[in-house]
Amino acid sequence: MIYLTIINTIAIIYILTHKQFSSHKSTAFGGTLVGYGFYYKGKRFLYIPIRNKRKTEVNEDVHRMINGSEQSKRQILFAKFSWLKTITEVEQFRKDYEVVDRKLVNSMVDEFILNHR
Repeated sequence: MIYLTIINTIAIIYILTHKQFSSHKSTAFGGTLVGYGFYYKGKRFLYIPIRNKRKTEVNEDVHRMINGSEQSKRQILFAKFSWLKTITEVEQFRKDYEVVDRKLVNSMVDEFILNHR
C-alpha cells in the first residue's frame, strides 16, 4: 500500500512539472464556478466539482426567467419543454420550473402525462 502512495505521488509531481499539464475552471452559463478540470496532454484526468453543475444552471435559468418579461418566460418554458421525452424528465421539469409560472408549467406537464399514458 505504501508503494502505491509513493508511485502516485511521483506521478503527480511528474505531471505537475511538465508543460503538458493544464487546468481549467468550469463554470455554469451565468459564470458561477462549478469545478476545476485538470488536463494532461489535452485529456482531462481529474475533475474536482465544487457545485452541482445542473442544479446551478437550472437555478440561474430560473432567476433569469423570473426577472424577464412574461412573453420571454412563456417562450423559454415552451422551448425547454419541447425537448422532453419521458415522464421522469417532465416531472423534473415541473420541480425545477414551477416557481417561474406555476399555472403554465402544471398545465403543460398534466397534458403531457395524459397524452403519454
